[in-house]
Amino acid sequence: MLYEVFEHIISIDDKLYTSYGIAVWGSNRIIKKIYDVSVNRVAVSQLVTKLNEGNVEIIHLESVLEDFFLNVP
Repeated sequence: MLYEVFEHIISIDDKLYTSYGIAVWGSNRIIKKIYDVSVNRVAVSQLVTKLNEGNVEIIHLESVLEDFFLNVP
């Protein structure tokens, strides 16, 4: 399992923003995408690094994201 950052555009009140999500790779394909994790690329990149270093299983991803949202810079 491999996690990686991807970027996409979101619209809030008719303004466009670049937001970053997390793609989860397994068996050489994307098995899950989580959109709009944060507009802070550095924070999402650091989270993805920790997910990969910790070999976090996908079943724990929701809990990890909840913790991230409580502490996002």
